[in-house]
This record gives sequence, structure tokens and C-alpha cells, in this order.
Amino acid sequence: MNRFDDFSFGIGSLVACEVNSHRDGYLSKKYDVVGVVTDIRWSNITDMDMSDAINWQHQRPLAIQPMDESRSYYVRLPREIIEVPYEDCEGRWRQKSDYYAVLDKVKIVSPSKSPIIPAPFTHPKELEKISRNWAKSYYF
Repeated sequence: MNRFDDFSFGIGSLVACEVNSHRDGYLSKKYDVVGVVTDIRWSNITDMDMSDAINWQHQRPLAIQPMDESRSYYVRLPREIIEVPYEDCEGRWRQKSDYYAVLDKVKIVSPSKSPIIPAPFTHPKELEKISRNWAKSYYF
């Protein structure tokens, strides 16, 4: 919550990022775009978004609309908002530089006003309930 406030990040912020799109044909290609944040899927922001969690790189709670398209895309939160400290991120399959490459894929270009954070993020007990329900549905 503090990071959203500190960086004035929310609906209306501009971000630069990479998206996969079919806009030039049948096959999907990666494009660098600048887009406006149109939605934040608050219920999708869990501990899985943290960069030291399993499959963290696949989490995409942020909806953006590129300036030159009518379609929206889901992308990761910017590094300033979601990064957590981690020391031993290198392993057999990934190097530290691989983590930074993913963390840096979404950059804040222009801030906007901070969002109104939903109650679960300001009340830890509510967040715990949501996280437990998510974990149950994901693993069982």
C-alpha cells in the first residue's frame, strides 16, 4: 500500500512494457508499448507476485491499454511496487540477471494519483482469508 502511495501509481499511470500481440498477423510477437493503466486486479495480488515465490514471473494483475490500440493486456506490476529482497536467486536454471530482466519489464513512465486501496490490503485478517481461499483453490 505504501509503495502505491510513494510512487503515485494507480489507474491512469503510464507504463512502458513488453506485450505479446497478434496485431500484425496470426502469430504472436513481442512489442514494446507505452500504455495507460486501466485496471488493477486487486484479488490477483498475492504473495505469488513476490519475486522470491514460485512462478512469480507469471503473475499479471495489471491491465494496460497501449496508446495506439483498443485492446488491453495484462502485465506484471512495476518493480518499484512489487520487488521484495532476496539473496539466493541464482540456481541451476536461472541467473540473477534473469530475475532482473523480468522485474524490469514494466517501468513507470508517468505517475498518477494513488489508488484507493481495497479493504483487504489495509486489514491483514481479510487478506489472510483471501490468500487461504486462493491457495485452497489453486492446490486442491
